Amino acid sequence: MSDCPDCGYPRNGLECGMCSALKERDEARAEVKRLEGCFALSAETKLALQRERDEARAEAAKAEALRDGQNSALKKLEAALKERAAALESEEESYAQYLEAAKQLDEARAVGNEARSVLCFARAIMDEQAEDEGLWFRAETATEAYLQHALRRLHAAIEGFAEPAAGAAIHAEPEDKS
Repeated sequence: MSDCPDCGYPRNGLECGMCSALKERDEARAEVKRLEGCFALSAETKLALQRERDEARAEAAKAEALRDGQNSALKKLEAALKERAAALESEEESYAQYLEAAKQLDEARAVGNEARSVLCFARAIMDEQAEDEGLWFRAETATEAYLQHALRRLHAAIEGFAEPAAGAAIHAEPEDKS
């Protein structure tokens, strides 16, 4: 829809109904004045001109009613568009929250992957130490016993962390491997 350049009312690409009715009315008035000025009009002619004036007024009223109906429809459409825009903004906010949650999930996965790689590295060292006969000898001094006990606790903690069911092994006394 575009607005009529003459009267400013909306139109549907056709000639504005308001402007055409006003033009017809003005033409009828001009014709009446011209005819009245040229010669004396008969009663019958005056009656016909009055009818034309009334018809022009009726057409102008119809055009006004049409314009009012169009304005009402435009207001309803505008309200519907505003409602849809608000819904889209809400959807955009929800999508932004989803993206933020996805980003946090990706960050948590990255931290989890890093923790797994650290745990794998610790398990590799633990497996290496488990095979080292020099670390599992029978302790003769308190320092050696303390060191072996701490080492066994560390191995148990790593295995307990890697395998949740073995969590009780962390607090249990290790077996003597000798």
